[in-house]
Amino acid sequence: MQQSRTKEEKQELVELYKQSGMSVRAFAEEFNLNLATFRNWLYKKQPETKPADDNLNFVEVKATQEIKFNGRQEIRIQKNGIEISIP
Repeated sequence: MQQSRTKEEKQELVELYKQSGMSVRAFAEEFNLNLATFRNWLYKKQPETKPADDNLNFVEVKATQEIKFNGRQEIRIQKNGIEISIP
């Protein structure tokens, strides 16, 4: 049976999640929440911020070169065939 929560309860759970340091999946399991539903609450609370994917990992990259461009410096970072230019 589906449990309906008030807007205030949803906001409380979202705030508790933010302070918990837990992954979205772990928090949903801990509080017996449907993962997709809980993620939806997070999107509605902060539409510009997508919750981190539990499988997301950071990759260290190093600048390969620095060049002059129109009098400004630009940093180019290349990793695994992807290049990022930072003015």
